[in-house]
Amino acid sequence: MVKIHLFVVFLSCALFLSLVERVESGFHVERASFTVSLPSKLKGRYDMAIANFGVPLYGATLVGSFKYPKTDQDGCAEFDANAFNTNSSYGANIMLLNRGECPFTTKAYFAQKAGAEAVIIVDNIAEDLITMDAADDAESQEYVKNISVPVALITESVGDQFEEELSAGNAVIATLNWTDVLPHPDSRVEYEIWTELTDSCGAKCDAQVGFLNDWAPIAKELEMKNYTKFTPHYLTWSCPEGYEDSDVCLSECINNGRYCIPDPDSDLDSGYSGADVVVSNLRALCAFKSANDSHVPTRWWDYITEFQSSCTMSSGKFNSFACAENAMNRAGLDTSSWSTCIGDIDANSENAMMEEQIIAQSPPSDSTRSSVRILPTVVINNVQYRGRLARGEVLKAICAGFPNDLKPEMCSDSGLINDKCAKGADGWNVCTSDLNESGETTCSTTSAFPYYECVCPKGLHSEFSDSLNAWSCVSVQQSARSVGKSSTVLASVFFSLLVLVICLFLFYRWKMKQVMDQEIRGILSQYMPLDDDEIEEDDTTRLNVGNDSSALPTPMFGVENSRGGGVNASISREFDHL
Repeated sequence: MVKIHLFVVFLSCALFLSLVERVESGFHVERASFTVSLPSKLKGRYDMAIANFGVPLYGATLVGSFKYPKTDQDGCAEFDANAFNTNSSYGANIMLLNRGECPFTTKAYFAQKAGAEAVIIVDNIAEDLITMDAADDAESQEYVKNISVPVALITESVGDQFEEELSAGNAVIATLNWTDVLPHPDSRVEYEIWTELTDSCGAKCDAQVGFLNDWAPIAKELEMKNYTKFTPHYLTWSCPEGYEDSDVCLSECINNGRYCIPDPDSDLDSGYSGADVVVSNLRALCAFKSANDSHVPTRWWDYITEFQSSCTMSSGKFNSFACAENAMNRAGLDTSSWSTCIGDIDANSENAMMEEQIIAQSPPSDSTRSSVRILPTVVINNVQYRGRLARGEVLKAICAGFPNDLKPEMCSDSGLINDKCAKGADGWNVCTSDLNESGETTCSTTSAFPYYECVCPKGLHSEFSDSLNAWSCVSVQQSARSVGKSSTVLASVFFSLLVLVICLFLFYRWKMKQVMDQEIRGILSQYMPLDDDEIEEDDTTRLNVGNDSSALPTPMFGVENSRGGGVNASISREFDHL
């Protein structure tokens, strides 16, 4: 088992070395320069290698003085408040640090946090200039996101001279210059983005996916206005000859070992393979060809954003042909020509799209174009961009590739880089024209494309109008009155309902009382019947007695009248009745 593991490691290293051998001879270190004006013994022009992180000031210069910390000159820990003199009378603070002991990104981050406006790292090896890159670990990538100053490297011999002068307490004044880094031959900038369609490499992959999604609307706008010509690329290499049938090459390569990528999770027995990544890259390249053949190259951005959203490794659809085909359909691209372009990945033959990648990543030795070996990489006018992979920074670099008199509107001070709502800019024009007649005529900048939104003027807010069946701007007072009227109507309705309920309740009580009274009378009539005939007879008797003129005076006790009846009997009957 150990032997198999060692073989896998060996073959993976062989794959990597085959790539390095292919590109090493043609790799160019992207350089800027700086000119020292003081002290006089150091006057002159020096080269510096632009780091692959930070924010190079493409098309600009920065004047300042070098600062060399009194302690921790490696810059591997946070600096004390008095670590170096931040006197701004000499311009910007350019921090000078030694290489070694910790990653480049750590040094740059702590220097920036201490007040540096540019960071220059001195090599600790006697060698030519090299390109500094960021590590893939989460901490380094977090530093990358927060480093917003230019970072560069100078040779050991040059750095030693500056450190000696600064340690003696003398000032070193210099002008850093990025104006001539990017060529600008004509009115259209050509640029490439080299990436890899994988989302399982942690923070670096997350940043790459985020950049492509964030960059897509800008890329489409630049392309549609014919300001730029974009081409996507994907790095690949070949399996060493004689190992085409090995487990490693079968897992990491397609087309019989011709096009390979290392396993994304370094596990040949589980998860997605390197071959899955190669196939996804090939599908994206063929999607770009299909978009160009349809004369709408911007549709490729619709494909790639849909693919990255739906066909992720975590969803289990990364290597799904159906998922990629659905992304093609949603982008409005032809799937038949796309399938033909992909071809048979198991065939022992070349694929035209993948061969183009090999040529582009490894140009001939006499070419002025640099080989590509760092991912992700942006190439602008055949010069590799160095710096943070972020929307604003890449846009500034592309804008530096235009001649000054031919820069697009989004590169101007009133353009996309700074303020889309400045008078005369796109946002200002769209909002003030109020095409939707919503009253939202004020332009407000946002962090998402198109980097502005139209809102109601101050003192007004957007409200839906039922009469107009649309949103419109109304004053706060008008809205308050509207709310007040609505409240009054609601109160009236509520009060009316309350009165109705009370009336119904009282009627119910009255009705129930009537029913109960009738029931009680019915019950009483069963035990105490009313004798109407007897009452009538008694009344008649009393009436006759009263009208008989011959009647004798009624005796007080027990005396009967001439009719055989006495008053006592009548009274007795009265009481009995009662």
